[in-house]
Amino acid sequence: MTSASWRRGNDISEEKREWFRQKSIASASRKRRLTSLKASEEPLRESRLDIEKLMPTLSPSSIDSISLFSGCGGLDIGFERAGFDHVLSVDILDICGETLKFNRPSWKVLSGEKKGDIRNIDWKKEVPNKDNLLVIHGGPPCQPFSNSGRQLGEEDSRNMVPEFFRSVNELLPDAFIMENVPALGSAKFSPYLDSELKRNVSHSYFYKKFYMFAPNFGVPQQRNRLFIVGFKSEAAFNRFIIPKPTHSLDNFVDIHKGLKKHIKEAKLHVDYDQLPPVSGVRESIGLDDSKPDGLAPTFRSGFTGPRNSTSILNGSSSQKVLKNMGIWGNGVAPSKEAARAFPPENGTMRLSTDDVALIQGFPSSWQIKGPVYKNIGQVGNSVAPPVAYQVAIAVRKALLKKNDSRSSQTNPQKAQRLLGRWLNRSFFSCSSDLDLLGMK
Repeated sequence: MTSASWRRGNDISEEKREWFRQKSIASASRKRRLTSLKASEEPLRESRLDIEKLMPTLSPSSIDSISLFSGCGGLDIGFERAGFDHVLSVDILDICGETLKFNRPSWKVLSGEKKGDIRNIDWKKEVPNKDNLLVIHGGPPCQPFSNSGRQLGEEDSRNMVPEFFRSVNELLPDAFIMENVPALGSAKFSPYLDSELKRNVSHSYFYKKFYMFAPNFGVPQQRNRLFIVGFKSEAAFNRFIIPKPTHSLDNFVDIHKGLKKHIKEAKLHVDYDQLPPVSGVRESIGLDDSKPDGLAPTFRSGFTGPRNSTSILNGSSSQKVLKNMGIWGNGVAPSKEAARAFPPENGTMRLSTDDVALIQGFPSSWQIKGPVYKNIGQVGNSVAPPVAYQVAIAVRKALLKKNDSRSSQTNPQKAQRLLGRWLNRSFFSCSSDLDLLGMK
């Protein structure tokens, strides 16, 4: 067992440990028996939520992006589909690098304990100096601050908030985007966050903090996250608008009472009645309407806790929410075929890794690598791509309006020469000349 300060095993009695052991043996025996039976010839259910429609691909923006703590690419996908040019992804886990390289072979990816440890990276060496605008985005490990962990904060060896800001200070991007769990902005940790912001970027960046609730943007999971977005230009900062909800939560307000506060807030900013409804979990993954539909609770990461797990549940309340929908959140299966072959004993439906990724907002075209616990571990640690996409669009609009105005400006000497040339003509006939003056 590792001696890391944050790592602590479950403190249970030998009697309880033996109970778990026998339960595991019985489950494994049942699984072998069921999976040895002839596979059903019925067609597999098909997902009905098309994540890519939540993120229409935008034209290239000529803004470069660097991804830190990339995981399986939640932020990377959102920024790519918003038209950003990928420069680099970095993650300390080999399996995350495997996922990123499989889906985007052309990307530059640094992964593993040697190459992917952000603490050892010389940023100016790894990132070429280009004329393009540059953004850095990333979500430092949330475990030091998460309510589901020990909340050691800055004392946790996994705290990489200072390293995120080191990259910002060394590369001086035009904008940065940092994501984390809401607890980092809570009364317990906000003094720490504010001190890091003041010490690292307050002298050179204008920034704001806000929260993004995933169902507001079409993702069928109650996942709330803190974002800090900073701009080097005050004008770009003033143009930045926090993304407004794109989907209505009204369909599920009777099931999930906590949605009322999000609906109330959204109605201050958008014409709420005109928004399309967010899909429920059952509808999204292709189940029928024999059970009530709703939104999934926040998924946990399979990498979190004293042991690797194939469960996505944060606790008994999460289990109850899914069970009411006829869904089992323990023992995620590696495929839909495997999930169907090994149904839970309580009559619910077992989720597959593809289901978990979809409910987190990953498009079906994005393949997440590794065994089940590593697969759902990557997903549980990630930013929902449609949420990242909305933030990316807002950052793009703030930056490009500035950049577009620069590109339309003309060198005064060049303008004078062209004007002299045009005085000898009866009309403007040269398309290239108009283009040079920014008049085309």
